[in-house]
Amino acid sequence: MALSTPAIAVAKAALFRALAHPTRIRVLEVLVDGEQSVGALAEVLDLDLPQLSQQLAVLRKAHVLTTRREGSTVFYRVVDPRMSQLLVTAKQLLATELRGGQQMLDTLDAYLVDSRSKN
Repeated sequence: MALSTPAIAVAKAALFRALAHPTRIRVLEVLVDGEQSVGALAEVLDLDLPQLSQQLAVLRKAHVLTTRREGSTVFYRVVDPRMSQLLVTAKQLLATELRGGQQMLDTLDAYLVDSRSKN
């Protein structure tokens, strides 16, 4: 991969900062499957509206989400459908990391069992 220019690196960091909150990740996991109203999101995520609105505002400011209004109801959707790929990649990276930790734990457990049997 080519090295980013400083300006591009700053823009990437801003995107990752916008994603760097568990509630915002959960919001995106819902919205990659399709547009939802604020009320529906609050219900699915079991969040109160002020808390949800704050997180939605961060994602909108970062141009990750967009809105449309239908009467008094506001609907949110993901701007770029590739966001689902980013979320899947993050899950895969996490799973790889956890498997590595599990392998280390298994090795440690085997060592402890072996050392106990020698005593």
